[in-house]
Amino acid sequence: MLVTSCHVVFETLTLLGRRTDYKFAAERARRLYASTQFTILRATEQSEIDAVAWFERMAGVKASFTDCISFSLMQRLWISDVFTFDDDFTHAGFRVIPNRKNL
Repeated sequence: MLVTSCHVVFETLTLLGRRTDYKFAAERARRLYASTQFTILRATEQSEIDAVAWFERMAGVKASFTDCISFSLMQRLWISDVFTFDDDFTHAGFRVIPNRKNL
């Protein structure tokens, strides 16, 4: 099962729209939301409050608030593995796949 957060989806669609065009990004959004391959998590108020603590804790590596929301959701759901190229997930204690050292 592939899991992402709505915050990651928002950032991805915004970037995609700006780098291609908004019609293309909207088409991809429709496909993503219709997909049965992804579960899109939504943060609760408590997840956002927990993300603030992560944000403060991760200041030294300048983690984005979106990544901190991900940390909070992953911690709440006992998710330890993440597919990312962001080093801050390793600093937060998650197992990053792919391991950049092996690339």
